[in-house]
Order: sequence, then structure tokens, then C-alpha cells
Amino acid sequence: MPKKILIVDDHLDFRKSISELLNAKGFDTDTVNDGRYAFEKIYNNRYDLILLDINMPDVSGKTFLEHLKMVDRKIPVFIISGWGVPEIQNDFFELGAVGFLTKPVRHNALIMLIENYFFFINRV
Repeated sequence: MPKKILIVDDHLDFRKSISELLNAKGFDTDTVNDGRYAFEKIYNNRYDLILLDINMPDVSGKTFLEHLKMVDRKIPVFIISGWGVPEIQNDFFELGAVGFLTKPVRHNALIMLIENYFFFINRV
């Protein structure tokens, strides 16, 4: 059964390209444009990973992650953002994120990060 990944980003082209890339690599993906819709998805589906942008309308990545960790600490979250400042990264790691990639995302780096993460958790 393929790993299911939720992509949360307000840029349609980014969501589509990442979804197509991950689907081609054998992952099953859903996409939404902000944290509010992401909550609807996680309440109705089971995800193995969430790729989360920081800056989005309505419900930001930070607000989403804060609430997600109160509701379900088991869903791993990778932050994907144009804001790669170490202080921002640290804030998200403290909130429970398990990975951080800076935009523009190199596709091979994203695939490697995801595959390595799943390989590692399957070995534990």
C-alpha cells in the first residue's frame, strides 16, 4: 500500500508539481491550499506524512502545526517554505516538525528526504 502524503501549500502550481512528482514515485497524494482545509482532510483520511508551507491565507502553517500536535502527534510534518532562516526552522522543529526544506525545492532532495524518512521509521 503506497504511503499517503498531504501537501498543504497556497500555490497551486507548487502543489500540482509536487503531487505529480510524488505520484510518479509511487506515493498517494492529496492537496489543499491552507491549514483550514488540511484539518478537514486529516479528520477524514489517514496520512503518513504532511508537507506544510508556512505562509498561507486563513490558517498559517504554524497555526496548523500547533493545533495538529494537540490533536494527533503521530502524523510527521515536513516544512517546505521560502523562509529558511535558522530561527524559523528551530521554531517549527520545537513544534514537532521532523524535516525542513527551503523553496525552491529541488525535487531529488525532496524525494530523498521522504524516502529516507520512511526507510528509517520502518527500521525502528
